[in-house]
Amino acid sequence: MENVVVLQEILNEYSLKGEVTGLIKIEIGHINDTYCLSLSSEGVIKRYILQKINNKVFKDIEGLIANIVYVTSHLRGKLIEASRDPSREAMRILPTFNGRYYYLASDGGSYRIYDYIEGSVCHLYAE
Repeated sequence: MENVVVLQEILNEYSLKGEVTGLIKIEIGHINDTYCLSLSSEGVIKRYILQKINNKVFKDIEGLIANIVYVTSHLRGKLIEASRDPSREAMRILPTFNGRYYYLASDGGSYRIYDYIEGSVCHLYAE
């Protein structure tokens, strides 16, 4: 992310704690701009996925986000019913202070944040 002011603007919209200690662009993927965001608070580092949604591909951001919230909430509920750990097995998109699941920044970009699942593996191709 080139603009530190926009990054701070985005972070101000979420209830994330800590100082930014890292922002690494994830080069795999072809649609959205994706970053691994690290925040440090009281000596503990917490990582997140920050994405700038490609609004040329996704014209209906509200619909896209509604689908993600619906599907991930459903999956998390099923995992809880099965006594499994949803924090390890399902993405969790984070809400902003106003309860929306993305933020429209001053640069015109729509940004969303997910918890980073430590130790997870991303497969680029279905096998």
